[in-house]
Amino acid sequence: MARRPLAGLTALGLVLSMGMATPSPSPESADTPAPAPGALPAATQLTLITGDVVTYGKAADGTPRADVKPARRAGGAPVTFVTLRKGDSFYVFPSDAMAPVASGQVDKGLFDVAYLAANGYTDAQRPTLPVIVQYGAAEQPAATLSARADALPATASPVALTSVGGAAVKVDKKAAREFWAAAASSPTVSPSARATAPKAIWLDRKMKPVLDKSVPQIGAPQAWAAGYKGKGVKVAVLDTGVDPDHPDLAGRIGAMANFTDDPDARDGHGHGTHVASTIAGSGRYTGVAPEATLLVGKVLDSSGTGTSSQVIAGMQWAATQAKVVSISIGGEYEDQNGPINQAVNTLSAETGALFVVAAGNDGGSRTVNSPGSAAAALTVGAIDREEKLAPFSSRGPSPFDYGLKPDVVAPGVGIVAARARGTSMGSPVDELHTAASGTSMATPHVSGAAAILAGQHPDWTGPQLKAALIGTAKDDGLPAYQQGSGRIDVARAVTQQVRGSGNLDFGFLSSPQNGPATKTITYANDGDQPVTLALRASMAAHRGTAPERVLKLDRDTLTVPAHGTADVAVAFDPSGPATWYEGSVAATGGDVVVRTAVGAFVEPRRVKLKTELIMPDGATDAVSVPWMFIRTDDRDDLDSFYQTVEGEASVYPGTFSVNTIAAWRGENGEWQQSLPTAPEVKVDRDTTVTLDLRKAREVRLETPRATETYLSQYALRRTTATGVVADFLTSYPAYGLHHYWMLPTEPVKQGALDLIGQFWQGAPLVTMKAAGRTLAPRYVGITPDIPKLTGKQTLPLVDVGHGTDLSGLDVKGKLALLDLGDLCPDTTCSGDGLDRVGALAAAGAVGVLGYGASGRAFLDPTGSWAFYPIPTMSLPADQGRALARKPVKVKVEGSPATPYMYSLFFPERGRIPAGLDYRVTKKNLQEIDDRFHSDRPGTVRMSWTPVLLNGSEPFVAWGLDGSWQARTTVTEYVGPVSPDVTWQRDVRMRYDEGDSSRTGYTTVALDVFTKAGRRTERWGMQPRVPGAPRDSDRVIDSGTLTCFACRTGDLFTAAVPVMGPEPNHQEPFTWSANFQAWAGGKDELHLYRDGQEVPLEEKIGALGPVGIKLPTFTLPSDEAEYRLTDTFHTPQPGQRFATDVETAWTFRSKRPESGMKDLTDGLCAGWLVTQVLAPCAPVRRLNLSYDLDLDLDNQATAGLARRITVTGYNGSFGQPDAKLTTLRLSATFDGGAHWVPVPMSASGDHTFTGTITHPPLPRTDGTVGLRAQATDQEGNTVDQTIHKAYGLK
Repeated sequence: MARRPLAGLTALGLVLSMGMATPSPSPESADTPAPAPGALPAATQLTLITGDVVTYGKAADGTPRADVKPARRAGGAPVTFVTLRKGDSFYVFPSDAMAPVASGQVDKGLFDVAYLAANGYTDAQRPTLPVIVQYGAAEQPAATLSARADALPATASPVALTSVGGAAVKVDKKAAREFWAAAASSPTVSPSARATAPKAIWLDRKMKPVLDKSVPQIGAPQAWAAGYKGKGVKVAVLDTGVDPDHPDLAGRIGAMANFTDDPDARDGHGHGTHVASTIAGSGRYTGVAPEATLLVGKVLDSSGTGTSSQVIAGMQWAATQAKVVSISIGGEYEDQNGPINQAVNTLSAETGALFVVAAGNDGGSRTVNSPGSAAAALTVGAIDREEKLAPFSSRGPSPFDYGLKPDVVAPGVGIVAARARGTSMGSPVDELHTAASGTSMATPHVSGAAAILAGQHPDWTGPQLKAALIGTAKDDGLPAYQQGSGRIDVARAVTQQVRGSGNLDFGFLSSPQNGPATKTITYANDGDQPVTLALRASMAAHRGTAPERVLKLDRDTLTVPAHGTADVAVAFDPSGPATWYEGSVAATGGDVVVRTAVGAFVEPRRVKLKTELIMPDGATDAVSVPWMFIRTDDRDDLDSFYQTVEGEASVYPGTFSVNTIAAWRGENGEWQQSLPTAPEVKVDRDTTVTLDLRKAREVRLETPRATETYLSQYALRRTTATGVVADFLTSYPAYGLHHYWMLPTEPVKQGALDLIGQFWQGAPLVTMKAAGRTLAPRYVGITPDIPKLTGKQTLPLVDVGHGTDLSGLDVKGKLALLDLGDLCPDTTCSGDGLDRVGALAAAGAVGVLGYGASGRAFLDPTGSWAFYPIPTMSLPADQGRALARKPVKVKVEGSPATPYMYSLFFPERGRIPAGLDYRVTKKNLQEIDDRFHSDRPGTVRMSWTPVLLNGSEPFVAWGLDGSWQARTTVTEYVGPVSPDVTWQRDVRMRYDEGDSSRTGYTTVALDVFTKAGRRTERWGMQPRVPGAPRDSDRVIDSGTLTCFACRTGDLFTAAVPVMGPEPNHQEPFTWSANFQAWAGGKDELHLYRDGQEVPLEEKIGALGPVGIKLPTFTLPSDEAEYRLTDTFHTPQPGQRFATDVETAWTFRSKRPESGMKDLTDGLCAGWLVTQVLAPCAPVRRLNLSYDLDLDLDNQATAGLARRITVTGYNGSFGQPDAKLTTLRLSATFDGGAHWVPVPMSASGDHTFTGTITHPPLPRTDGTVGLRAQATDQEGNTVDQTIHKAYGLK
């Protein structure tokens, strides 16, 4: 598992992959692989604006996964899908949406499934998708905008947004394809529809809060002393509402309006009340402007979320009434001109209101949120009480246009203000107050300062207020893109008579720059006497050395006349390094200090990077995804990647990796795939990169036993010098897609290059020989539900032509040769031939061999096929024609369930070698006899996910999986063995029969196979009981573990996994049974400290877009003895044995000082709750495992003795287990009415062995229960009762 689980702790990454739609032939085959035990809830379903349905989820290692069920296109047009991962975003783009996204007509956020899943847009959460449609800059009445939006298909609830020339609507997901056809300017949309389509379609994004001594810190008491408290000034607070009954806000609320779906504007979250009281509260924690009037617009609901359209509606309401609009919220937009930024700029210009907006809490450069990135906003960062920048405070330049942001900073750490009744936001101080941190808390300080200044100067406009607050800010010695002009100083703002014209942003200086850029600072003097100012300019380059006097003033001193203005010309010299620059101009004279922050971005020259992709000779149906150009050098100030449909882009000089993904049909009609790359190209002039697939080398495999490839995939990772990670994947694994070609490369010098290939192979499902030749039949898939031929047999072959007239043909007990050339005239088919196969089945045919006019069109792995009632296979066209109209007998050998399998993983590091021929033997394979136990008949599905270690970050392959009948043994060959690869192997069992649920056990095992060998593994063998995983030292060292029953700080997360006899076979933790109460699952946990019960708290563990309730206990830091009891009932109704287990552990625990410290050590469940990396260690309990080597049905023979080995272990991740000193074991054969002792003796430091003598079956209830009491050398104890631990027969 990759060590990337916590949001905000990952490196920036991209993933680009192409997947051809491969619908499943049956519901059973569509089952998704089981999640890792204890992992967070797996997949969630989302319908895209194009109508395509994406199943998305994250594994516990943070790796995103997505599968797509494509919506049908007009005329059955094919569609492929491209996925892209950038930071926390994970995009799934249909190929026919690429053009409108690239043109800017469609917000790419509509395809960010990670964002959609994390923000409540899933199909389970809402049946509609909210969007904003815009119709251009021309002013239109609200009624017109609403009517135009309402006229679009599948829309409802239009809300006009006049400030952005559009409307918010809700699109019915079930009819999303109809909306897309009418609204998007896609090549597949008719010209008439494109002419009336909206100019832009945006996701109506979620907006969230951008989470005493601070008021004096900005000089507010001095302003009060001067008589300025904001009286008569209206300040709009757009947030979560307020608590109107809070005493700190008594008499301050002038109006309230609700723009959410909540019933009223009352604050059920707490953020809005805190913000409002910071502006104008009274009492112990007085606000900055305690006499200002608050206009409360509730734009976020009680959960703390809202949409862009709700915020825009609130802005429109506020801007016409308030002098100052305070917005302590933010969100992500993919463009500087997103609708919420447009609204701020438009309303500021139209009304003169000042919008004071939080910068955001994302830290790092170029992370300012929207609408804080709007040019007209007064954008606020956060500092602490020591005037240091808060680590979370978002920094500039702005992410889209390199604009100068933030404008100022203000206190935002540990701010105490009003607490809304019934809420617990922040850290409550008392019943009425709470402390919180964030740029959300800094923003109301500036809003209050603006209100004070507006009360002093009621005739001033928003830009004048903004300029005065910026110019009088205190320099905290930070760069301009961190502090703007500095920390707000309201005392100086109300007393100083001279002000500047605001920060000076030269902005984006396009290449070529023709000499210095010049702008003007205007100083205004409201006093009765002229003021002479000394001017000083300074500026530094982000990279390299700025030219001498890079920022030049046209004078060193300036006299500003009384009640007049004076200008100074500021020239910026762009001849230095092409990067961003930040600095300031300080004007001082006596007590006067006016600060102006200065920013600029010097665009590097651009060069053309072109590409040419040459397909192999004879290639047909060639497809490729948009090209990706990735900057691999160390330039952190420039765009890291370019995506281009045309294969050409204007780029800044540097070193690039040029990548695409290609697929084509070979001469035999089979699909071929490649990940062509030029991984390190120096681009310092116009450059053309040619990727010639005629020079590609085919990947070839050789195994000791006869095999065919069931599923496979290749992936290429390019890691840049700045840590950007780009992954390119071939199509999603599908049977029949397994031919790969790669272009050899030279070793890379910047960053890293990894290529991985993953193959799952087994015995050929079917082989055939006829007329002296070997045939190549292929089913539509490999899943057990697809009918297949079995065993060795010789079958007559009957040519049935097109299969439309079977009169006079005897196909009973024979194979039918079906010519589908009329349905498949080329490499595609217009139908699936189900009716013809059905007629042949009715006539008694035992199987069908179908072929098209060319290649292997029938059952093409990229097509959509039916579920056929009898074994149905495809043949290449030439083989089909050769057999036609001839009396032929076919020798058939069928293996519908392979008795052996190869799980193979081939990594290449640093380069793609010229030779890609791989040969595996017993010398480099781990051989495993997998025994699939089951209480009842069922089916098991096994999946393999290899992880390449020792790179910049783990490289997780796509999981492959296969199915077998339970109660069977399969030989598995895993390799080649390597210390650099961790294997995660998952097994999920599903019962054949059942009522409400047929789900059986789900087990995961982690291994690092360092050398060849052979072993046996028993999956699902009883009894399976609460315990802890016992992983190898190599697995522990790899940092791929997840610790559930662990303590971090004083938080004990008591998620105890279920374990079987195999030491590393881990199942979900016992507490998860409560999430399946509908299936009978139940778990009770109690913890006692010195005899007193410690309260259990369910807390949410959050990982990416999903979360789960975890059982936690808060403990004192000092060491004490504890007793933990667990009463567990399985959530699997079909399970017969070990359904109920009662366990009591005693152990000692204190706050850990060692153990897991960060994500390189693994993942601690407690970190998911606290979101803080602190030392984490397993609670050192004594656990027991029981090995009776039961039969595959988890039963033993009655009347015979059975040897049992009980192992005691602590499972403390690398720490030696304590010696097992005592063990008492009893057994019951009548459901617990009578217990008999089982003699046990020590057989090692950690094991006791004995023999259970089973009575004849009539003297039992058909089961054996076990009870054990044990102690280890450290004094830990366990008392465990397993009801019906296993069966008798």
